[in-house]
Order: sequence, then C-alpha cells, then structure tokens
Amino acid sequence: MPEDIELGNHFTSTSPETHFTRSRVVSLPRADGRVSLADFSLTEIRGDETTTRSVAPGEPYMQTLAEVFGLELDADDEDLRPVENEQG
Repeated sequence: MPEDIELGNHFTSTSPETHFTRSRVVSLPRADGRVSLADFSLTEIRGDETTTRSVAPGEPYMQTLAEVFGLELDADDEDLRPVENEQG
C-alpha cells in the first residue's frame, strides 16, 4: 500500500538507527548493473564483474558525485553529514 511505502521511506530517511542517516550513500542503477558510493567506497557492478575503489574526501569526493552520479551539490564536502566512523 502507498501509505506503508511512505511510512517506510520516512523511517529510513529520519531514524538515527538506519544506515541512510549514519553514512553517506548514493546508488545508481545501470542497464548492466549498478554503481554505489557508500561513505568513501565506490563500487561498480557490471554483469558478473565488481570493482571497488576508495574515493578521497574533499574535491575528489565531490568530483565523483558529479561525474559518476550527475550530482552537483551547492555545498562543500565539509558541509555534508559526517561519516559516522569519522565522528569518533
């Protein structure tokens, strides 16, 4: 039911207990797989092949968002929600 989906989406985007509020996550489906950036780990899946690489904070992180995901944010990397393991 649409109401259940709406409630689930609200919970996952607001609860401090979910992965989506405790880390940086972006994912993009592709015809042959998907690409995801979880904190500073970029994973690309193409068919049966998976590659993962680290993305440095700062400008490299923002460039990855723009080039891979088409996301150009009106913010600096330092302004984004901190990654939990960086908070101590």
